[in-house]
Amino acid sequence: MKASVSMTALFDYLKTNPAAATAVISAFIALCGVAISAFVAFTTGRRSVYISSVTAERSKWIEKLRANIADLIGLCSAIHMCRISNKTPEAKNLENADRLHQADRFAALITQQLNPSDKSGIDEKLIKHLNFLVKAADQENGQYRTEERKFIRHSQFMLKRNGKR
Repeated sequence: MKASVSMTALFDYLKTNPAAATAVISAFIALCGVAISAFVAFTTGRRSVYISSVTAERSKWIEKLRANIADLIGLCSAIHMCRISNKTPEAKNLENADRLHQADRFAALITQQLNPSDKSGIDEKLIKHLNFLVKAADQENGQYRTEERKFIRHSQFMLKRNGKR
């Protein structure tokens, strides 16, 4: 009951004193402005932190993927150079056994770093060319350099597309 009496007394005072009413209304508007500003700053800051962390993680992912692609191409080139050398088939197989294992490991890492259900289809094509590249590296039929160029080109498309997001 006392709260309603004090509110009535306050309204009566404000009716008789217009300067006080203006001050109370100004203070209320200022309070609302501060509350809205604080809410907007909080929301914007939170979004900015999220975008910064996603961008930083994406940069790390792209650099790691580039390194894995470069390592895979280096291994596949070494496998191919050994395969087309004048060594005996037994020596070639022995020398390439560890390299093939490492190439398969990098192929698996790269595959895991990609999205096979990507709507653009670039990741899916890159995975397909990745498998062709590793197989072509261990053959003497002359397809390796063609597959290497296709794989590098698809890698460039994928990395450029993901770098712009």
